[in-house]
Amino acid sequence: MTNKTYITIQGWMIENLELKGNELILFAVIYGFSQNLTSEYKGSLSYISKGLKLSRRSVISLLKKLIEKDLIIKIEHSTGNSFKYNYFVVNQILSGEESTLVKKVHHSSEESTPVSGEESTPNNNNNNNTINYTNFLKFLNTQTGRDFRVINKTVKGKYAARLKDGYKKEDIINSIINAVQITSHKENGCQYLTPEFFSRSSTLDKYGFETAATKKEKEDKVEFKDARKGDTHFNF
Repeated sequence: MTNKTYITIQGWMIENLELKGNELILFAVIYGFSQNLTSEYKGSLSYISKGLKLSRRSVISLLKKLIEKDLIIKIEHSTGNSFKYNYFVVNQILSGEESTLVKKVHHSSEESTPVSGEESTPNNNNNNNTINYTNFLKFLNTQTGRDFRVINKTVKGKYAARLKDGYKKEDIINSIINAVQITSHKENGCQYLTPEFFSRSSTLDKYGFETAATKKEKEDKVEFKDARKGDTHFNF
């Protein structure tokens, strides 16, 4: 940062996000680079470290705290990591709502149960540690207008890994509902919205938050059942 560099700290960052000190400044920096929703902060940690006059370890710690609060998203690239502010969560906070993952952070002390990569039976649809892939494909195809038939073992393994990481099936559901609303996905016929796409942690971080749209969609779909089996496809 130079003498001509400036950072805009907006009132809602203090009042609504309840940020202060270096955590507030760092969020403002990342927000400044990513507020148009398509850009990211791709600068080095050294740039932040030098600008805030903090050690590299302190910067990493601040980034971790902002990620844990779901206020920023870490995006992994082959050339390094970048960061952007979490539009979905921040927008919810500003509108007086609270996201699923924010609640999860508040209750992070709760222990998780072992995760299985196997398909669940219809009677286990509400088990957050397994996925009924038959119902999952029906839901994904309904949302995207695609016609996926199978999910291979590699992709199933990725979903099992995400559940083990602490993500929930609701995060996957929210990601699908949110992603299909994006203009670019609509225009290309949801070409990139594949089962593998939603098994990525970066996808769940970017889209996996409850918004007014996802809440309404789930309320509308909760009664969608298979007349033959009585399975609720929404709760895969």
